Amino acid sequence: MENKFLIPLEPNQESKQENHLASRNLYGYIRHFWNDSFQEYLPIYPAGFETVTRRTPTWYQDHCSRHLMLVIAPEGKVIYRSGEQVFPLSGNQLLLIPQGTPFYFETTVPAFYRKQILFVLGVNLTAILETLNLQQMELIPLPDLSAVEKKFLELDEMICKHDKSQMPQMAAKIMELLYFLSEKKICADPETSLAYLIKSKLSVHLEQPGTISGIAGELHISGRTLNRIFRQKFDMSPEQYRLKCRMEKAKLMLEQSRLSIKEISQMLGYCNQFYFSNEFKRVYGKSPQDFRRKKFLPR
Repeated sequence: MENKFLIPLEPNQESKQENHLASRNLYGYIRHFWNDSFQEYLPIYPAGFETVTRRTPTWYQDHCSRHLMLVIAPEGKVIYRSGEQVFPLSGNQLLLIPQGTPFYFETTVPAFYRKQILFVLGVNLTAILETLNLQQMELIPLPDLSAVEKKFLELDEMICKHDKSQMPQMAAKIMELLYFLSEKKICADPETSLAYLIKSKLSVHLEQPGTISGIAGELHISGRTLNRIFRQKFDMSPEQYRLKCRMEKAKLMLEQSRLSIKEISQMLGYCNQFYFSNEFKRVYGKSPQDFRRKKFLPR
């Protein structure tokens, strides 16, 4: 029976390559997926697992990955591309392909690889990847490839059982794996670790002024260095991120408390209630009063 999750090959006009999953092209191929619909609203879950061994030349293109794909190649080598970026996957590396990413892969010369792919979905997947700084296609170094392969196979075994009661355990294993990858990525780039430390410090004590210069002093770096590191990682200034945190907290307080606008503005470090209201309107398109009024209108 044809696998409904199989993404058809999109042929290159310059080279009419036959389907890369045709049996004549494969030395070994196993693919397991959930076929139920109950998991569609879960925060995160393993959607499927695939292992492929190939000894013949081939290529494949997908304009928009429908899953988060975690790919390892315990044997051989395969070349992935996305736009102008090239990702040669082999050995102690994992290739992370976020949901919605266009990608292309091709075999090397000589053509041989054994690769494994874990497919992940979930309604909170995008937010989880953003929190863990795993939202871009990239190669992540692995200290022990066999340990990651073991985790993949454990999840595949659970997927094969199709036991809904095991979904929380599978979700926990996925989260553990993603946290592990996030840590490995941070360790490979010390400035990334520092950027996330700055971010965490900016998101607290929102009522206090002068926090940015204080954080720079705590970390024994200049304000200029702090600004550079933060901008490079998050494409915004520390001031813009702190304002974002204040506005998000203001919106939450307007929704969930009976505090006055003046009290909320003071709790967020604003000396002037009207300045706070103007900032809120600039960000959300309506004043705090209008936001609260429309939020609680009878439906």
